[in-house]
Amino acid sequence: MRLSRSTGWFLGCAVVAYGQHAGAQSVQGTVRDSALRHALGDFTVQLVDANDVVLVSALGRDDGRYFLRTSLPGEYRVRVRRIGYQRVESPALVLARDELRIVDIAVRQVPAVLDPMRATDARRCAALDDAGADVATIWEAARTALLNVSLADSGARLQMRVREFSRDVALPGRLVSNEHSVQRKGRSGRPYVSSTPDSIERLGFVQTREDGTYYLAPDANVLGSEGFVRTHCFSRAVAMPDADDVGVSFEPARGRRVPDIRGTVWLDRRSLELRRVVFQYTGIASPLRRPEIGGTVQ
Repeated sequence: MRLSRSTGWFLGCAVVAYGQHAGAQSVQGTVRDSALRHALGDFTVQLVDANDVVLVSALGRDDGRYFLRTSLPGEYRVRVRRIGYQRVESPALVLARDELRIVDIAVRQVPAVLDPMRATDARRCAALDDAGADVATIWEAARTALLNVSLADSGARLQMRVREFSRDVALPGRLVSNEHSVQRKGRSGRPYVSSTPDSIERLGFVQTREDGTYYLAPDANVLGSEGFVRTHCFSRAVAMPDADDVGVSFEPARGRRVPDIRGTVWLDRRSLELRRVVFQYTGIASPLRRPEIGGTVQ
């Protein structure tokens, strides 16, 4: 599924021989602002095949340069995402065996300020392609931020201190025992990791295993996945009149038969920086069907 198309300008394209890595086809180049012509950092670049499947993702360097490598020759496109800029895809390029293709890309800045939401009598939750330009813009910015988080996590091992809380609760919400907490320290890419996007798409966010039932929180990989887009519908969230936030609400698509989540992704209205995700579980057993069962990811 593709979000709204974006336009861009491609500064140059050249082909050079590349024989250092047998069987390695590569694309490299520089990403620039189309108006100011300076190199951009903090962008995500992806190599996409002819079936629109993302094969390789990477973070761009601070000096605007990027490098992507694939193991197979074939037809590909380069996709660039950056918050505050239109998403750009290069024309199709055919990589021959052991070829290095240089593709310099310019992206156009777009106004980040969105009009305040006007409340209506009913929200229309639709597939992302049909939800409107504002919804597509907000969700594209959110997915770009989430993808950056995933890529940064994959290469970083940070020293973390994590405190886990557990409590026993009896329906309809009365605390049975005192809360317990355990603190752990160590190096990790992320403080928590959900299940894989494929597993959640098939089994849902509540999964029963041999050692118990797990209520899974959405991490960056899940929320940014194509599977999440396929299995949910989207609408513009209603914020307070003087709020600095804009949001996209999501809920399971009609016909989804597994336990799932609904909620809202909130971003800064001017910068489109990702702020928080609020969610609640849906489709779970009736005794547990309470609105407070969910969570927040800051």
